[in-house]
Amino acid sequence: HSTVHSELGMSPRQAWSDYFAPSGGVPYPTKIVQPEKLRLYFMPEETRKINPEGIKLHGETYWDPILSPFVGTQHAVVKYDPFNLDEVWVKLGGEFCSVRLSDLTRHAASYEEYRASRIHRKPIRAGAIDSAAGTKAYREKQKIEQDSAKLTRTARRRQAADKAYHDAYPPLAADTHAKEVASKLPTPDYSVRPRKFDPENY
Repeated sequence: HSTVHSELGMSPRQAWSDYFAPSGGVPYPTKIVQPEKLRLYFMPEETRKINPEGIKLHGETYWDPILSPFVGTQHAVVKYDPFNLDEVWVKLGGEFCSVRLSDLTRHAASYEEYRASRIHRKPIRAGAIDSAAGTKAYREKQKIEQDSAKLTRTARRRQAADKAYHDAYPPLAADTHAKEVASKLPTPDYSVRPRKFDPENY
């Protein structure tokens, strides 16, 4: 800053001092009265149509009641902060007005995140799910199906294990004889009143 510049004929430091403090004193520019307004001038901008549902910008929708009288405006100037797209500024009647996301329960991605998603976006096939609620419901359905299939597999394994056990260890002859004897016994008549057991006459 202290090197004499060929075009200025002086150093940048001297040119700065001569402009802001020609009579001496502190060479600082005057304090900005509206710093937010100055910041808006340096923000990137785009033009958008103001629709009844709001303004669409970078995949987001912005809405505020202040837009109602201007619905139908074709080329409204919209300023935005690339690092925070939760809010934009729309030029209405010569003044920039703050307009926030129509869905106040969520936060918008940054401009770089939005741009990256556009670059790397894959084509969505027919029948694909394009909403978080739909994806959640589909995953819940998948879990029910998986749990059901798991229970079915468990039942099949249990049946296969029982069959393998009985094939490897057939019932003993005594057990078979006992089953045959039990099958020949008369079926008890439950309508007859039972007799009291007498050990002496047994």
